[in-house]
Amino acid sequence: MNPLCCNSNTKTPKTSPRALCEFYFDTSSPWTYLAFSRIQQIAKRTGCELMLKPFLVGAVFNINNQALYTARDKMFTPPSAATPTNPAMQLPKNIWMEHDLRHWSDFLGLNIKSMKERYQQRFNGKPGHPISSVHMLRGALVAQVEEGDDAMVRYATASFEAYWVELLDVSEKEVLHGIWNKAKLKTPWPVFWTRMKDADIKQALRTNTQEVIDRGGFGSPSVYISRPNKEKGFQEFFTWGNDRMELIEAHMLKAKGLPWRFQSRL
Repeated sequence: MNPLCCNSNTKTPKTSPRALCEFYFDTSSPWTYLAFSRIQQIAKRTGCELMLKPFLVGAVFNINNQALYTARDKMFTPPSAATPTNPAMQLPKNIWMEHDLRHWSDFLGLNIKSMKERYQQRFNGKPGHPISSVHMLRGALVAQVEEGDDAMVRYATASFEAYWVELLDVSEKEVLHGIWNKAKLKTPWPVFWTRMKDADIKQALRTNTQEVIDRGGFGSPSVYISRPNKEKGFQEFFTWGNDRMELIEAHMLKAKGLPWRFQSRL
């Protein structure tokens, strides 16, 4: 699998170090959808190589972030459980988080449904949140292996839309077929469906997931910036989440040996 290597409009010295951004993503995360929509442009702007890596965030939660499950269950208590002492979604922080997702969605021009709306579907007998994303993520890898990085980006974008715009059950074969169709992939659907079950695709997803665990990641997206040639003067940078994109861009520039602090870029 080749990284998404983006050329930059920024003038860089011929001796500028190589910089690599490894962007690990799970399409079942709305915050990842926000970050995914921008990461390619940021990499291109800075001249940083970009490698998009699907991974299974639930497996990472099981190892490095088990407290998330309890916090999420408390946050999205069904309306029927709300009482004067348990107002469910009316807690100020929960209200803010819902507004924050909407503000980010509006800012980036994405029609992402609220986390509350997605989560509480399950109390009405519909697919809620989380839904197993393992087949959807294997599909992203099949698209990348069989047709290249552009195809994988189209497939991942269609996956985000299925999960967070249409609120579909992405574990269903019919929904996955719709994602394949929307991504306009050339690989015939029967071949694509079979490839999702092949050992090399399963192993690639496990490998990406284990890399995040081994590096101390705990959520999606997990972002690592390094100098792949191991040139001195830059220590690998790790961060996660949608609201760290300024720091991600700054460390891409830093890895390239370019001015990166806020003041130096005014």
